[in-house]
Amino acid sequence: ALISEYIQGKSLETLMQENPEKIDEYMELFINTQLEVLSKQAPLLNKLKDKMKRKIEETDLSDAIKFELNMRLESTPKHNRVCHGDFNPSNVIVTDDGKVYVIDWAHVTQGNSSADVARTYLLFNLNGKKEEAEKYLNRFSEKSGIEKKYIQKWIPIVAAAHLSKASEEEKNESNEQFAQQRKLGINMLKRCLSSSEITTSEVVQTQEEIAERKQMQALSIKSRAKHLSTEEQQIFDMLRAKYERTQQEQSN
Repeated sequence: ALISEYIQGKSLETLMQENPEKIDEYMELFINTQLEVLSKQAPLLNKLKDKMKRKIEETDLSDAIKFELNMRLESTPKHNRVCHGDFNPSNVIVTDDGKVYVIDWAHVTQGNSSADVARTYLLFNLNGKKEEAEKYLNRFSEKSGIEKKYIQKWIPIVAAAHLSKASEEEKNESNEQFAQQRKLGINMLKRCLSSSEITTSEVVQTQEEIAERKQMQALSIKSRAKHLSTEEQQIFDMLRAKYERTQQEQSN
């Protein structure tokens, strides 16, 4: 059985709404708390990359976009930081004596901290708080030393994952709210697709490139299962290096 403890206090979201003049102070507390979470490691947690891949496959995006997103996901650095998965001001509770608690750990995984930050940035935007989203991203980058470009590379991935089919519980909770959130998620993904993040010309260029990426995807699956031969591993490493060079050239 699970035992839950009631925390007497207010969420940072409520405090931000009640005291807008203290937004910078609360944002500082919010970021410091997230940095504390991201400083931890828990090797037994499920992997964030596996979850993102599953979520992307559950969307109704085109196969070309899914494939490009999966290739970008595979090319991201492997980290093992604790990623909350739903870190937003409503999930940070502050008690009357100033203690801070983080709640709702249902989506926790281990992975790249930039992905969790990109998810938080997305949530601010989906809640119509664009100014707070930019303030958060800029301040987090300053405090953590992580350049914004590394966080921004995750935005199309987490936006696509957000579009995956909601559970029946989520749908039943509020159909109208779900529809609005989905619409906002689609619009954000479209902005990512129309920007330098992903473009149609990037997704499909030549038949040779398509064949190479399909081969790399197949080898990637075998690699995760540790079924690659020495020759296959060499081919996979070569194709991945070529893909990463292409991505680097396109981002410059």
